[in-house]
Amino acid sequence: MVFSLMKKKRKYAKNRKNVKPVDSARLSKFSMSCVVTVVIVISALCVTGKRSEFAHDNAGNMRSFKEVMNDTSVEPNSNAAVDPCSVPNTFVKRPLDSVVGARKNISFHIGQPDSIAMLNLMCARGLPGAENLDIDKCLNILEAWTRHIDTETKRYLSSFSENPQRFYNSLAYYKVLIMMTILKEDMGIRYNPDLIRPNQTYEEFLKNYTKDSRDAFIHGLLTGKKQGTCASMPVLVVAIGEILEYPLRLVACKGHLFVRWDDGVEVFNFDVTGGGVQLQTDEYYRKWPWPLTEKELDKGFFMKSLSRTEIQAAFLITRAAIIRSNGDIRGADQVAFSARKVASNAPVWENRTWVELNRSAMAMGLAKSNDPEIERKIDQQRAIWESRLLGLTGAERQNALRNMNMQLNVLRDSMETLEHP
Repeated sequence: MVFSLMKKKRKYAKNRKNVKPVDSARLSKFSMSCVVTVVIVISALCVTGKRSEFAHDNAGNMRSFKEVMNDTSVEPNSNAAVDPCSVPNTFVKRPLDSVVGARKNISFHIGQPDSIAMLNLMCARGLPGAENLDIDKCLNILEAWTRHIDTETKRYLSSFSENPQRFYNSLAYYKVLIMMTILKEDMGIRYNPDLIRPNQTYEEFLKNYTKDSRDAFIHGLLTGKKQGTCASMPVLVVAIGEILEYPLRLVACKGHLFVRWDDGVEVFNFDVTGGGVQLQTDEYYRKWPWPLTEKELDKGFFMKSLSRTEIQAAFLITRAAIIRSNGDIRGADQVAFSARKVASNAPVWENRTWVELNRSAMAMGLAKSNDPEIERKIDQQRAIWESRLLGLTGAERQNALRNMNMQLNVLRDSMETLEHP
């Protein structure tokens, strides 16, 4: 035992004599390279973890989706039932290779005069809140946002493949959810809280319509406070979807716009003004925010995917509403007539600028013609005369309205005699 220990001790002493002295310069260089490597790794981790809406938990899931989906979320391996009233059963399973990327030339498409973004921005020119409107700047921002959404949609595709039930087994729903998460969490768009007025009547909604174009057109979302309403937020989503070649459609109900995904196989409606993606049925929008009558539905404008010309008419109606809110009745009616020329089924008369005019005129005994063309000309003349009464109040205004209606009745009778002798 002692011999064995002495042998090991001699061997250890011999090895110590063969140890070369440490090169301090090489050691310093090696230490510095290690420090640099650690700094690079930590920096990369910080950059990756900086995105709050796409931070991963231990299970590898995106926490933001759980937050934005709220009550409609479906946790992985969950047996929770889905409300059939809020989630249409039109979702279908699709292969992952059906993910559509962005157009090859995004910049070219965004700048086209008939693109949804360009049409919307052009209608905002000259309105209050658009005095410093820079269309090129807005389009550049829209392009950057679109590229970011396209990149992130592909980047997190594994979240869908690993837990498709979280997205109702729908690749379309996954794309929409990614888009809305980025727009609200990354870009910070939101509904203007000052314009949230629950329990107001439709007449109050029209009367108190916003005077600021930034609340109703997409430049208010792309710049400044990034706040909007149901007149602008769905338009922004559809404009981005148009660039990404998503089959997104703009749909109008009474006093509200929402978005519809419709590729011919999968169809579902969703609202973009609240948190996440709020799925709703057609029946819901026929009654909300205000019920649609059969007469309004028969016009063929509400509850259908709007065509390009109908979308342009909708933008013109919004422009007319803002002009009227700022007190220019004549200017508003001229824009409203333009909307009617663009789309003959546009709800100009009952739902926007003509509501108050029709009510006051009928109260003063103004007659109606059976000839639509004569009635259109009378409405034009009435708008011109009505704008001259803005400064009048009380009994003076009432007398002026009666005189105006008497003259319009005489004019109508004369026109009917000439047209239908």
